[in-house]
Amino acid sequence: MGGAHVGATVRDVRLANELVRLGYRVHAWWALDKPDHSGLDPRISERLLFHAMRYRLGGRPSRTLDGLFRIVNAVSPYDWRSAFGQWFTFMRRGVMHGLLRRVCDGVARDRALITTFARQIERAQITHFLPTLEMFCPFVEEARQLIQQPVKYCVTFQGYEVYANYAREIGLEDALYDRIRQSVAQSDFQAIVVGSQYNRRVQRELGLRPDQLVTIPPCIEEPKLLPQAEAQALVARQFPGYRPEVPLVSYLGRQDAEKGIDLLLYATKLCREQGIEFQLLVCGPTAHGSAYRTACRQIAEHLRIDVLWGDFVSDEVRSAIFQLSDAVTYVSIHDEPFGMVPVEAVSHGATVIIDEKSGARDVLSRVPHSVLLCRVGDTNDLARQIGTALRLRSAMPRPTLHDLEASPLHLARRILLHIADVRETELRRAG
Repeated sequence: MGGAHVGATVRDVRLANELVRLGYRVHAWWALDKPDHSGLDPRISERLLFHAMRYRLGGRPSRTLDGLFRIVNAVSPYDWRSAFGQWFTFMRRGVMHGLLRRVCDGVARDRALITTFARQIERAQITHFLPTLEMFCPFVEEARQLIQQPVKYCVTFQGYEVYANYAREIGLEDALYDRIRQSVAQSDFQAIVVGSQYNRRVQRELGLRPDQLVTIPPCIEEPKLLPQAEAQALVARQFPGYRPEVPLVSYLGRQDAEKGIDLLLYATKLCREQGIEFQLLVCGPTAHGSAYRTACRQIAEHLRIDVLWGDFVSDEVRSAIFQLSDAVTYVSIHDEPFGMVPVEAVSHGATVIIDEKSGARDVLSRVPHSVLLCRVGDTNDLARQIGTALRLRSAMPRPTLHDLEASPLHLARRILLHIADVRETELRRAG
């Protein structure tokens, strides 16, 4: 869902690349679709486990549809396929409903896929699995039952609440939670949760015990800072209405309903009524269709707010936006599991505004001078914090990755110490 630009995938790509740098062999299986350019190190083998259309027929496995759409993949660019899935919501919903039906009913019934997967695991001599999404753990569990060599896996919580919405639509939310609890019980390690606030939510909603979970926050890359004039030129080229002399408030991330972009628009209107002037920039991909993005643009029109709108932007443009932003907001409405965007923004020198329940607080609490907290769902408070950020921006020093303890090496070290028989001294030597 959303492809290679979704936070959970970004985290795992960075982790995989760092593990390769440390000397480990890493293999990647994609589910639903495989991006043309994933960002994975060339030394990592990549293959598509199953195409999104395999379970499109109400969850019944279809090798014919799987094979046919693999051919479609071979002749069409990934960006086109991703855009198609976002614009034609009936297709995306059908795919998700079918996949969740198969997960809840039992993936063992897809014997052909599980057998093939098990053979691939044996040939690659896999020892540990780290499924990106919780719902993919049953595929690993069933496959490892068919092979002789020991294979361990660890559940990572970083998105169940989003795709659980699809399960709720077809009356399978409780069944999905049962399946996730079963995966945690069958796995070999404490499940990883990407934020401490999120940890408490997982305990509350899924009924898991504290001793079944461990919190390990994601990582960010070292920021690549640009000269001011070059950053301004990049942003102006991507967003022709950008004015360097006017303060900039930005949102970068998925433009989906749980991200609270509409709250930012209302807060911007309140700021304007108080005489606080700034440019508002909103950009990023979607993972659940374009309806919310379209609604937000309509809201902006009704509020008479000019917004610098954009979709997915390159890493270089993203860095330039962070550098030029007087404030970056990331005020979600769904207890954000983590949120790498505010951490990345702080590493570039921006002041960030996050909600009180944001998982990013686990890392950003180390640099309180760069962070402002907003009450969840309170547009007046968000407007007040935007005004505060604009007043304080020039006095904020830029934290380093060392300050944040959020480098890929830091994440890889914690993961390895959690799942493997690796001593800290070995990791220091490797790092």
